[in-house]
Amino acid sequence: MSPGKEPLELPARAGTNTSEKVVVTFRLPRDLAGWLGREAEKRGWSMNEFMVTVAHDLFAWYSLPDIVVEQLEADAEAMGLDRRKYITRVLMRRYHEVLEKGPGLEKAAHAGGKRAK
Repeated sequence: MSPGKEPLELPARAGTNTSEKVVVTFRLPRDLAGWLGREAEKRGWSMNEFMVTVAHDLFAWYSLPDIVVEQLEADAEAMGLDRRKYITRVLMRRYHEVLEKGPGLEKAAHAGGKRAK
């Protein structure tokens, strides 16, 4: 973690005590590396912690319960999509909901259907 900064949340695998680690080097475009660094800093993490968290989230289906993961994997397979394309499709569906009903539609539903304009 970044020294002197309290993290907003813990990175994935925080506290995982394993002595076996692999060093991997990536070449990134400057703008992507800058964005990664800023996102890590916002959370009070090192860039390494941020990258491990992003990779772990994708690998572990964002820590969803196994029964949910099984259904989502079956759905992706039935649609002939890999995980990345499947998640993109799910986000596009959400985008269309937001276009139709507005941002924060769940909050609006819980507040009696009234949305701030």
